[in-house]
Amino acid sequence: ERELPPTEENQAKVDAATGKLENMLAGAKEKANYDGLDEAIKDAQDIVNAPDGTYTEETVKNAQDALDAAEALDKDLPKSEQETVDKVIQDLIDSAANAKEKADYSGLDEALEDAKEIVNNPDKYTEETVKNAQDAIDAAENLNKDLEKNDENQAIIDGVIQDLIDSVTNAKEKADYTDYNNAKADADNLVNDDGNGNPIYDEEAFQQYKDAVEKLDSELNKDLPKEDQEIVDKATPAIFKPKDIPIFELIEPFCGFCFKAKARFCSNSASYCLILS
Repeated sequence: ERELPPTEENQAKVDAATGKLENMLAGAKEKANYDGLDEAIKDAQDIVNAPDGTYTEETVKNAQDALDAAEALDKDLPKSEQETVDKVIQDLIDSAANAKEKADYSGLDEALEDAKEIVNNPDKYTEETVKNAQDAIDAAENLNKDLEKNDENQAIIDGVIQDLIDSVTNAKEKADYTDYNNAKADADNLVNDDGNGNPIYDEEAFQQYKDAVEKLDSELNKDLPKEDQEIVDKATPAIFKPKDIPIFELIEPFCGFCFKAKARFCSNSASYCLILS
């Protein structure tokens, strides 16, 4: 009602409404309290600007989110918006108060690369060595890379790093099977045929030779470490073609007759009679 009768009651209503409007205007012009904002911003910035690995990723993210909100905050809000300002300041304070230092992962990357060098060169190392390295790598790759700094978590990390180091320290290079493989291929390719359909060797003796080669091959460990190279080297001459190197034992010079004395395998094209053990 814009026109009220001039009575004491109506005048009192007008005066009360006027007072409320004046109070509202006064409050609207009074600025909100931003005390503590700058200090809280600085504490959060210290977290974000710390060297990598100082704090957990979650800690850094919380601090950055709080800083973003502070930067977006209107710095000229009225007192009626004090709650908005207080929340921004509190989030900054909380991000610093709840900051968690990150556990020490020093040496992990280097140890991981060393183990990968083994896995990437499987022909150079024994199968057990490669498996140990791969197991250590799998554990490292599954490791949470953002663990909080405490004794329990640090022990987990240190254990993973040590397993990587041990897989490299205890790595065993594989023995060289090149000559053996070549000799085995020669034995596999050897045929009892002179090219005209005629046998070169006695059939039974030739089969015995083939069987002996396969037996030796099946019993030879194909994953011996370099320190056992002698075992491979001793096995290699045993599977060369008969006309090149005796299989197991050299008998007296070839007499011109097959199967003399102990000889159970011989060839007219060989220099010696050979026996199979």
